[in-house]
Amino acid sequence: MATTTKLHEERTVIRENDVQKYQVRVYCLDGGDLPDMGLFVHQIVDQADPLQDVFVRIAEVVDFSATDGFLSSRLEATIKGDTYWRAAELTKTYDDLDVATAAVQAIFDRVNTLVNDYEVYNDSFVTTGEDLEFPTTDPTQVESLKSAYGAAYDAYLAAVTAESDAQTSLDSANSSLVTLQTDYQDWLDLRHRFQEEDGNDQQAMEDSHYALDNFVSHGTGSALQIIGAIDSFIFSYQGKFGPETRKVSMSATGYVGCAGGDIGKVVKQDVTNHQGTLVAYNNDSREWWIEPDSASDTFSTASIVRVLAGSGALGAPSASILVGAGPLDAELTALRTARNTFDASRQQALNSVTAAYNGVIHHYGTATFITDVINKYSVAITQAQPDISSAQTAYNQAEGNLQTAYTALEQAYNDVKAVCPNWSPAPPFPPVPA
Repeated sequence: MATTTKLHEERTVIRENDVQKYQVRVYCLDGGDLPDMGLFVHQIVDQADPLQDVFVRIAEVVDFSATDGFLSSRLEATIKGDTYWRAAELTKTYDDLDVATAAVQAIFDRVNTLVNDYEVYNDSFVTTGEDLEFPTTDPTQVESLKSAYGAAYDAYLAAVTAESDAQTSLDSANSSLVTLQTDYQDWLDLRHRFQEEDGNDQQAMEDSHYALDNFVSHGTGSALQIIGAIDSFIFSYQGKFGPETRKVSMSATGYVGCAGGDIGKVVKQDVTNHQGTLVAYNNDSREWWIEPDSASDTFSTASIVRVLAGSGALGAPSASILVGAGPLDAELTALRTARNTFDASRQQALNSVTAAYNGVIHHYGTATFITDVINKYSVAITQAQPDISSAQTAYNQAEGNLQTAYTALEQAYNDVKAVCPNWSPAPPFPPVPA
């Protein structure tokens, strides 16, 4: 029964020149059936500096040959003047985690191929020498060997195709990841531009819409409340200075001005006994506004008009007219015009409120859409990582299968050449796969 070859692996992350690296260390614990534990072929760059040695590949069966192989001692190889030697330990450093993971699997696959090949070589191929007689007793042996070579060649071609397909799949997976990462970053940049430097301006837009809506239609001090106050004033003013109100102008002679407490008092004219209620006055212009008790109370004569039970105000009318308005008629007209203009502007502002609200909703929807897209790309990138690992594993397997198929083809080729030295296959025997 074959003895198992044992390896020990260590994987860790290190900092090299202030850059994160992924380090893989593998060393042989037991060579098993192999001649020794030197599994890793290195090139000697500087005989005086082992740190300059460069890892070339995993050892092959021929590397253990006493005549054509490489020594497993660097010192002996250096003394001998060799360029290559086989080490029992390998340390590799990688920039990318996925590459490091795939490289470890590739190392193990190739060590496994070496152990299997050496067992086949040791068990069924190597010989100390034997004599053969030709032609053989079986005249079909050469054709059988050629048929075996043809089958091995077909298997080799299938392995080449499989490796090429695996490489294509791996490249596609890597390319897809790069595309996803690029698009993901583009969306992140878009979201950054969409936001304010100090955060999302969604709240600011909502606050602006709320403030505009309140001013136009709601709340204390809003445009609607202001219009209501103006309408109340106009209604009250018109109620006080209705169409029956008379404006009585007094002569300067003997005029005694009104006081604030006279408003609402009864006024009465001597001689005519015309009577009414004082609703306003202007002592500077000597004008009283009187709401008559009846339409016949015109106060149109020069007889004295007195405020009864008041301050003692009195005057002799010089003119009396039905005003239909009060002391602020011109101002009231301007106020009404301003009120209508203000209300028209408020109506237009209502459209702005709707537009602002739509802007808030659109902004929110856009922000949500961008975030949803970013989340989808994040999930896609996460899902792409296992796809790459699977593709890398499949490629490593296909590469190992290609090496195995080539080894079998080479063996079949040598078998035919051993009994038919002048034989040349068509198509020609292929070179070692890169």
